[in-house]
Amino acid sequence: MASAAQLDGVAQLQVAKAAATAKIEEARTRRIKKLKQAKSEAAVEANLYKAECEAAIKELEQRHSKHNIKTGGRVEAFTEQAIQRLQQRYEENKETALGEIIAQVLTINPMVHRNAKNVQ
Repeated sequence: MASAAQLDGVAQLQVAKAAATAKIEEARTRRIKKLKQAKSEAAVEANLYKAECEAAIKELEQRHSKHNIKTGGRVEAFTEQAIQRLQQRYEENKETALGEIIAQVLTINPMVHRNAKNVQ
């Protein structure tokens, strides 16, 4: 009879072990399921945040590109005016400058260089 009681106790232990293993496995699957769900929720939130950031960047680029177009037009107009003024001044002063250069070339004032020794 003792052996039957021992067998009954061993069987109970095996049943309890199987139940505990099943509970542990169930808890493990719940934990894995929660982790997967949290991961998918985090991915959704990350995608939403990424979309918001991209929209903000696009809006910022559009604002600045409009500003750059306006500024670029003003810079081009200013540059064109400056070039026209320079060309006008060139045409006005061309003859005078050429005359002064020719006068300097044709005016010869022979002198001994100051570093030259007096040779006698």
